[in-house]
Amino acid sequence: MKKKNKTAIAAVLIIMITLMSSCAMKQEVFVDKNGAGSVDFEINLASYFTEVAVQLSDLVPSGNQDTIKEGQFFNLKKIEDDFAKRSSVTLTSLESPRPESLKGTFTFSDINDAVTDAGKTKNPGIFTFASDSGVSILTVSLNCDTIEQLLNENPSLNNPLMENFGPLANKDLSETDYLDMMEYMLGEESRQGIIDSVVDITVRVKGKVISQTGGEKLSSDSVRFRIPLIKILVLNKPLNYEVKFK
Repeated sequence: MKKKNKTAIAAVLIIMITLMSSCAMKQEVFVDKNGAGSVDFEINLASYFTEVAVQLSDLVPSGNQDTIKEGQFFNLKKIEDDFAKRSSVTLTSLESPRPESLKGTFTFSDINDAVTDAGKTKNPGIFTFASDSGVSILTVSLNCDTIEQLLNENPSLNNPLMENFGPLANKDLSETDYLDMMEYMLGEESRQGIIDSVVDITVRVKGKVISQTGGEKLSSDSVRFRIPLIKILVLNKPLNYEVKFK
């Protein structure tokens, strides 16, 4: 394998780890009528992916080499440092029960600032919350602007490899082109693995759901969104989801 191909593969590995490149990512978001609440999350990486990551650990940035060589794919210290910088967010638990998995819970006083500091940038983030005539509206927006804001405010995600191989760099690719690229770099399993991967978000509200967009209503107080991972990795069009409740 040529050196430049090894470097490209290593870059994609880091991007896929930090961008939820997993067989499944599950989140349960609870939010009340004031925009406060909590998030429980769980990430599980595919076995084929972790095997390749260990083999190529010497090629990843120095800050991640030791943990990956030891079979630990999530840098808990860096994640904790990112959370510690947010006054409106409290990380209540974080663990990696298995090398390929990450679980945690955090609470927030304002979901607008749950993953990015909306007050600092004055721009809407991935989560936005508003009230209108007694109706609470939670919106999830994944687009180039919200992803860029997320990376800028979370150093553990933001690095040159992310800039070159993450969603912002791939937004002009078709899904087929992206899958072809990943299959060339990581092998045949990666193609189907990405196709099968989803980000699963369940939103539970303190109140009654009156409408939702882009998901499935599970009960009077919960909605489920299943977002194909490839849609996020390519992100060639905005992804918007909404829950209204009262």
